[in-house]
Amino acid sequence: MDDSSSTTTLTSSSFGQRLVGLFLVGFSSIFFIVGIGAALFAEDGPPVFFLIPFLAVPGLFMLIGLYLLLSTDEVIVDRGRSEVHIVSRIPLYTLSDERVRFGLIQGITIQREIRVHHSNKGSSSRYEVWVLYLQLASGEKKKLSESSSEVEVRGRSEALAKATHRPIIDNCTSPPTIRQPNELDIPASDSLRREDFERVYQLPQGHPVAETHLAEAVVFTWSMRNPAIGAFLLIFAIFWLGGIVSGPGAGIAIALNAGTVFAAFFAVFMLPFLAAGLLVLGMALLMFAGEQVLEVSPRAVSLTTRLYVPIRTRTVATNAIEEVRKVKRMGGPAVELVSDEEVLTLQGMGSIKDVTVMDDRIKTALVYRR
Repeated sequence: MDDSSSTTTLTSSSFGQRLVGLFLVGFSSIFFIVGIGAALFAEDGPPVFFLIPFLAVPGLFMLIGLYLLLSTDEVIVDRGRSEVHIVSRIPLYTLSDERVRFGLIQGITIQREIRVHHSNKGSSSRYEVWVLYLQLASGEKKKLSESSSEVEVRGRSEALAKATHRPIIDNCTSPPTIRQPNELDIPASDSLRREDFERVYQLPQGHPVAETHLAEAVVFTWSMRNPAIGAFLLIFAIFWLGGIVSGPGAGIAIALNAGTVFAAFFAVFMLPFLAAGLLVLGMALLMFAGEQVLEVSPRAVSLTTRLYVPIRTRTVATNAIEEVRKVKRMGGPAVELVSDEEVLTLQGMGSIKDVTVMDDRIKTALVYRR
């Protein structure tokens, strides 16, 4: 973000475009490098029918991928002219440049959206993105940017809200949360004192979250266990890793006969697929024996994921938390503790009713320190 006395500029790249661009550049470069190698080392030179698929076509897709990878979206707030400029550009060319007067803007909207990716084999996968819009008084919404990072979109929305003096309309909650520009940096422990919520000083019997009281902190622990999903992920990981070892592993052995450099290149190419298999295996183990631990103290709030031992801990200063809210995520209902630097998402705590009680319990612990 570039701030000056009269303008604020936010620059971003579309998450979807970056992903497609990276995919095109990565895979087309493999064929392109093979074509270059064949052209350099072939005694009589490669035939024309070889150059077309291994040089011309990959080269074209590589250029398209680079353009998508380098494309940017800019939002320029010109306070002197009371305008927001929405600019989309790729290197050496501006795709669009639209201007919106402050008077037409009702607010800055954040929306969580589910995207579906369809593969050539007929399968599909879903993922979440957070999209930033200008909400106009006419009811129209103008898309500004999107990202897989909620923190990134939140930061952009706050910068725009402060620059345009318009509220943030957060549609990630139900009902939507409206935050005024002068309320954006207030700690949740202060704003919650004015909020109407049920004070819960102890989780009820039978709640899936266990509560422990320490000298200066409250610790909440709950299981991530889901044997059905864990079994599915484990079977998938075994077949995936087995395929990598038996298929490409044999391919590396064969490639050694073609040269050590080519074999090394082939092995490096397979590393992302191996990492993906190991990631799925780790997720499967979490579904069998994982748990999450939330510790709330006057100084900091930490969320730890455990698999017999701590494997990841994220910590946020208590005064930096600006919101505690219930949200609906792909994995079910959840509670989010939101700051400008981090969003702690608490999932797997049972039904909507259980999550609602946990939401009130965390708010009580933040405000009343018990």
